[in-house]
Amino acid sequence: MPLPGSFTKVSGDAFGAADYNDIQGRINSTLGTGTGDQGYGQNGGSYGTFQSGSSQSASNIILASDIAKFKTDLDNLSLHQQGSSTFYRTLPTISATNPFLASDLNSYYNTSVDCFNNRLVAHSSALSFTAGVAPSFNNWNGTRTHEVSVAFGSANAARWFFNSGGYIAIQPSIAYASFDATKDGKWKTMFETDTGIVQFRARSTARTGSGGTLSNTLGYHQNITYGSASWATLFFVASTTPYAANDYTVNVKINAAGDTVSFQMIFDDGAVGNPVVDENVGNTTSSVSSYRSNAYSIVVPAPTITTTSGP
Repeated sequence: MPLPGSFTKVSGDAFGAADYNDIQGRINSTLGTGTGDQGYGQNGGSYGTFQSGSSQSASNIILASDIAKFKTDLDNLSLHQQGSSTFYRTLPTISATNPFLASDLNSYYNTSVDCFNNRLVAHSSALSFTAGVAPSFNNWNGTRTHEVSVAFGSANAARWFFNSGGYIAIQPSIAYASFDATKDGKWKTMFETDTGIVQFRARSTARTGSGGTLSNTLGYHQNITYGSASWATLFFVASTTPYAANDYTVNVKINAAGDTVSFQMIFDDGAVGNPVVDENVGNTTSSVSSYRSNAYSIVVPAPTITTTSGP
């Protein structure tokens, strides 16, 4: 017979404070303050709240209403992470007239493990878009650099934003209609086909495009030295002949406090292109925005995004 605090349960096993705290501790590490890549910061104020925030002492009697708090929190976590409250498993509703079975206890325990293990995942339905900056520049040549500050207000706020699946979205674009062989057409291919949207996340970087070189092992918690003066390259893509010297780069760095992430977008029109005339580039936009958790009672504020230099 497993002692309190150990799973899997079978019929006749006890369920005590240690069992409750095993499940509650995992929920608290995911939804509460946490440390590192644990914690969504759902402790009220500008943030959401969760139900099962307190542990139980050994002398406490575990009530059906205590277990009901687990269901609320775990259902919300399942919705947040996977878009369905029953994605991991269907949790039974427990009440004074509908007591737990051993299999029900195991379902709650296993769901808490799944939610903790997938804590950095957020379903698209859980995230809200917040516009940041999108400066445009027209009829340009040579190199244009756009630098942006993404300020969270505190290191905890930054952690909670990324831990809850939030990400910074970087999207270049050009006001040109065709993916043709002109200089503007080649930039359009680099922006829309190769790059798409660069997504800076907790422990990785992704892109929606299919070209260039992506440093996908860089993230807020991953392989970036806080306080370094050097930029780390998230993404690089170059054009093709006769514009192979044209390229686009996205760099990142994080300040020593961990409360501000900076991005640098470099638009390099180094190709002379046509041998008679070095064509200028058309109306180009450098957009930086955010997606934050804002549903299923898991709410994280958006950061403040500011252009600090260029383009």
